[in-house]
Amino acid sequence: MAKSSKSVTLSTVAVMSVAFAAGCGGGNTVTADCVVRQSDGRLAAVHESNCQAGGGGGGGKRRYEWVYGGKLSGGYVTGGSFVQPGDATVKTRSGRVISRGGFGGSGKSGGS
Repeated sequence: MAKSSKSVTLSTVAVMSVAFAAGCGGGNTVTADCVVRQSDGRLAAVHESNCQAGGGGGGGKRRYEWVYGGKLSGGYVTGGSFVQPGDATVKTRSGRVISRGGFGGSGKSGGS
């Protein structure tokens, strides 16, 4: 009987651990848009490959940045933040994951 009890206890602990890990930031997803600031101050959405190198680009003439949680309308992004949330999975509009937040997340964006 003791062997059976240990099995049940270990299985219960394993299931609870998975449930706990899934609840740690796994449900939050934030959309990221790669943008470039226009001369009028508006943030124009550009292809995400411009931001893959971690900002800067275009020979130093343009600065590409990620905007997290903004609203895309008419090719421009409004609202959102330039600060990447550490407690959420961050995906581009094409569905590519650039950061996994929550338990064990690094808070850094990926390059590929």
